Formats: sequence, C-alpha cells, structure tokens
Amino acid sequence: MQIAMQVQLRSRFVQGPFVEASLIVVLCGLFVFLLPTSYNGDESPILQNAIYSIAFALVLLLLLLDKARFEGKRLLMAAALFLYLLIASIFVVGSGVGRFSLARLVPIVLTALLFSLCFKKRCIGAKFATNVLDLILIVIIVWNVTAMAHIAPFEQFVRSFYTQLDDYTATTYSLLIGKPVFTFGVHNFAAAFYAILFLLCAQVYFVLNRKRMLLYAIALLFFTLLLKSAASYASLGLMVTLFILSYYHYRETKIPLFIPILIACALGTIFLVAFPQVVERLFFSTTNGFGSRYLASGLYSENYRIVESFPMGTGYSIVDGLWYADSGFIVYLTMGGVLCFALLVPLFWGYCKDNIPDPFIRCAFVAVIFVCELSFPSFIYWKMMFCYVFFALISAAISCSSELSNAEKIGALKCDLGANG
Repeated sequence: MQIAMQVQLRSRFVQGPFVEASLIVVLCGLFVFLLPTSYNGDESPILQNAIYSIAFALVLLLLLLDKARFEGKRLLMAAALFLYLLIASIFVVGSGVGRFSLARLVPIVLTALLFSLCFKKRCIGAKFATNVLDLILIVIIVWNVTAMAHIAPFEQFVRSFYTQLDDYTATTYSLLIGKPVFTFGVHNFAAAFYAILFLLCAQVYFVLNRKRMLLYAIALLFFTLLLKSAASYASLGLMVTLFILSYYHYRETKIPLFIPILIACALGTIFLVAFPQVVERLFFSTTNGFGSRYLASGLYSENYRIVESFPMGTGYSIVDGLWYADSGFIVYLTMGGVLCFALLVPLFWGYCKDNIPDPFIRCAFVAVIFVCELSFPSFIYWKMMFCYVFFALISAAISCSSELSNAEKIGALKCDLGANG
C-alpha cells in the first residue's frame, strides 16, 4: 500500500520529460547570470537583443513542449496590452516626436507571453534544483571575492565582457571601489538578483534543512550591504524582513513576531540617524537615490512632460531626451500611462499564482519584484525574464519535493496504523 501511494504521488508531481524541465532550469540559470553583455568593452545592442530574444524564445518553446499552456484570460490581457501600446506608438510616431523601436516592442511582447503561461505542476527534483543553486551561488561568491581582491586580469575580463548599458564607467568604477556587482555591472541590478537568490536560499534552508544555504544567504547579505546604494539598502531591509517572516512561517516559535520586527526597525532608525548623509543621498538628491527617480526635478522631468502631452504614453517608440531606466514605475508610465502598469501587474500576479506553489514564497517574491521596480524596470529587463522562469521552476521543485515527502510520511503512518490495528 505504501509503495502504491508513493507511485501515485510521483505520477501526480513528475509529469512530462525530466530532461526538458532540467534543460530549462540550466538555460535560465546560465542566461540570467553568465551571458556576456559586451565584447572588448563595447556593446552591440542589436546583436545583444537578438541573442536574448532567440534564447528566451527557446525557453518559451521548451516550456510549451513540456506541456505548459497559455491561460486564456491573461493571454487576452497580453493582447490588449500589445494593441494599446501599438496605438500609443502610432500617435507618437505620427506626430514626429518619436521613432518606432524593436527594442521597446520585443521585451514587452515576450514578457506578456511569459506572464500568460501556466506551467504544469511538476517536481524536477529537489536535488537537481539545489545543485543548480549551489553552482550559481559558488560562482557568485568566487567572482565577487576575486573582483574585490583587484586581480588585474580578472578586472580586464569583466570590463571586456560584462560592461552594462553602454556605461563603461559604471563597470570600471564598481571594480575600482570593489563593489560586488557580479556580472550585472551596476548596483541596482545586482541588489535585485541577490534578493531573489536570497529568497530561494531561505526557502531551501527552511523547507529542506540544507544548512549550507544559510551560509550562502549570509554571503548575499554581505554583498548587498557592500553595494552601498539606495537600491541595495532597500533590498537589504527586505531580505532581513523576509528571513524573519520565513522563520515564523516555517518554524514553530514562542517569540512574538513584533519583537524581531521592532528590533529590525530600531536598528534601521539608528543607522539612518547615525549617517544623515545617507538619508540625504537616498531621498533628496536629484542625481542619486529615490529622489533622482521620483522628484519632479529629477531624471524623469522630461518623462512627466511627455506623458502630459501623450496620456496614452509613447508605446513602442523612443523619444530623445527621455530616461528609460532606474524606475520601472516611471518607465511604464512613460510607455503606456497608468493602464500599462494596470495590465502588467495582474499579468505578473497571475503568473506567480499559477507557477509558484508556496503562497508565502509567492507573496515574498512579489514583494521583492516591487522593491526592484523602484530602481529599474524589472518586468521588461532581459535577464529578469529568464529569472522569472528560473525562480518559478526552482521554487516549485522545492515546494513539490516537500509536499511529496510530507504526503509519503502520512501514507507511511497510515500504513503503520493499519498494520498495528
């Protein structure tokens, strides 16, 4: 009876080819973290966009071959978003203000398609998932420590192949002062991915009791602290908060939740009071921090003006003088007004609801992404698209493994009780 129950459970969770599911995870991991973004310090945007488009299309194809499906309502929302931004583009290009760009069209279309997908419930194997996570985290730790040690050949390698966003000076500056930005070039991208990996580490640690994940989590906290930016401080605070909440979610404890939350808030307040220059840089500077993104006199002053002239947004067009980085909220407002974000958010939530089984991890992941959106447009950032698939598959593998294990234990207990009865 126990064997029959195990077979039934495994047939429920392990559906479809294991090789395809595993290949998707490996592809996502490689393209999220290790795909070069430049050659000899120079970027080729057309080639880079083509590589990312083809690679991500391959990931979507593999998912569909593995019997993923498009969810009807979200696919209609994706089509509505595409048509809405197309109409906005026609108005802007027709007025002579902007020019049509595939670099705006393709990321939106691929993101909308991804968010419309529903993966089947499967367990690709917790051991495989944790091994992939091990590999990536070890590479990150070795990479960042090597960079902070200022080893000349390695620094030249990073400048040559991992210059980000046409900003050679940012990559060079990060290396010069020893910021552990890994392959992301700039601190806001690094902080976002560290927070996402931290959440996976917490899930594996609490669900599967893999103690090495706690060491990885500490390393990610340390790297995030050393980034020394508004985005990194926001991510750091969220990471600590989520770890505390994870502890209360997965472990039985008699300590009231408000106590560690109060301690964390007190430490944060002491830090801000002790370093007033940090507060100034975070909230009131027009060139750095949140002030530069959200003050009317900041980087987005021209974006606000264009939205006043074109309430539907700029769509798939590029308008010279506008800023298309640093804040996802303002970028979506620029591209499609309030309706653009109003369509993207339910698409994203539907994707998470269908593909991330653990409700706590799902809500935590959504919180991480919204914090990321404060500092860059994560919904349509190339590497983030791979990350959405990567996170969902790894998290689902851990959740399904845990559910399978618990169900098998219950089945074994019932069998024992039946035998004793």
